[in-house]
Amino acid sequence: MKNQELAKLFNRIADALELKGETGFRVLAYRKAARVLADLAEDVETLDSEGRLETIPGIGSGIAKKIHEYLTTGRMKKFEEATSGLPRELFALLDIPGLGPKTIRLLHDRLGVKDLAGLKRVIADGSFEKLPGLGAKKAENILRGIGLTEHSGERMLLNEALELAERIIRFLKQEPAIKRLAYAGSLRRGKETIGDIDILATGSDAVAIVKRFLSHPQARRVTSAG
Repeated sequence: MKNQELAKLFNRIADALELKGETGFRVLAYRKAARVLADLAEDVETLDSEGRLETIPGIGSGIAKKIHEYLTTGRMKKFEEATSGLPRELFALLDIPGLGPKTIRLLHDRLGVKDLAGLKRVIADGSFEKLPGLGAKKAENILRGIGLTEHSGERMLLNEALELAERIIRFLKQEPAIKRLAYAGSLRRGKETIGDIDILATGSDAVAIVKRFLSHPQARRVTSAG
């Protein structure tokens, strides 16, 4: 089945758009399509051949055409267009826990970071933490993420990370102050291995939300809270 293959392509398109500074509906649409395809039980090739792609929630006509194009030609023009002009090594940085497309774009535009070596250099010389919205704590977290990436045995497979994230979300849902929950970062992007699990929560009482998270029975160490 080509389901997972296409999911990765759509996630990569979304990554590329964010690396180029785009946000909003188009990025979200590609992320949603990737999640739908990754979770789809039916074979996407069967759905395409039977003209049923658009019956799947989250797959509109535009996405369906791109899927058909890829299945019939082995190429997707939108993928090639979105990723053009971006160094391949830049995408590898997305596998580092705690490092998202917006930060990578900032590092690329302001400091010329194109790969892992460049990232390590700007952290070491202090220029990383001088950029707006970053700082010494962020640099420390990124270094920890680099360590996790370089020691892949410490990373989880995607299905293991999803199972753990769902267990944490079920635990957090018991807090009445929480209105919405979702996982983010490399887990949302469907990376094959996951270092950190990022969970976003919104609600009416931030203190209660943090307190609930810290009370998880499997919590062993808290590096920061607030």
